[in-house]
Parts: sequence; structure tokens; C-alpha cells
Amino acid sequence: AGRSRPGLAAQHAAGLKLVAALCSGVLEGCELGSGSILLKPGKISSSNSFVADAVTAGSCTLLLQGALPCCAVREDDRGSIQVVLRGGTDVAFSPPIDYTIHVALPLMRRLTGLDASVTLKR
Repeated sequence: AGRSRPGLAAQHAAGLKLVAALCSGVLEGCELGSGSILLKPGKISSSNSFVADAVTAGSCTLLLQGALPCCAVREDDRGSIQVVLRGGTDVAFSPPIDYTIHVALPLMRRLTGLDASVTLKR
């Protein structure tokens, strides 16, 4: 609310839609500029492939931060999961990709056992 353009931006909507897909959730109010959303999570999805696009130069590391907890609680017998994220990797007010790769993911691995990796295309 305190930003020059309050409400959801494209990257926020993309992150919410990704989390809703990962947890088979019902998402309401997820429109650009929205000041209120409702996410009713369901069971973690059995799908193995997800895509989220920040549309703008929005941060793909913020998309990843939203997705990781859902991936961490997924049952191991469902196989690996691939999440393709499109967006910026070093965006102001967001964790840079190097921090994510070298700090956040190893910490998540230690805390949850989640074996996550990042492959940068460009």
C-alpha cells in the first residue's frame, strides 16, 4: 500500500498464481492493482511441472521464495518437480540470484531436506 502504485503488481500476481497451482488452491482477487486477495490452499499438487512468468522485469527469486515451502512439503514419492520461472534475477528490494543459490537454497536444504537447484538460462 505504501508504494507509488499500490496493490498487486504483475510479479505478485504471478507468485500467487504459482503458489495456488502448487497447492491446488483457490485464489480470489488476484488482479493487477488489487489490495486484497484470498488464497484457500488445498493438497500439494501431484503435477511435476509448473511455470510462472513475472511478465515484467519482476523478480524470479521472489517467485521462488513463494514456491519453495510448497515444494518442501511435497511427498517424496511423487518424483522431482520442475518450476520454470521467468523474470529478473537481480531486482531492487528482492534477493539477488547469487544469494538465493549460495545462501537460501542451502539453508532450505538443511532445514527441510529439499534438494533444490537453480539453472540460469540468461
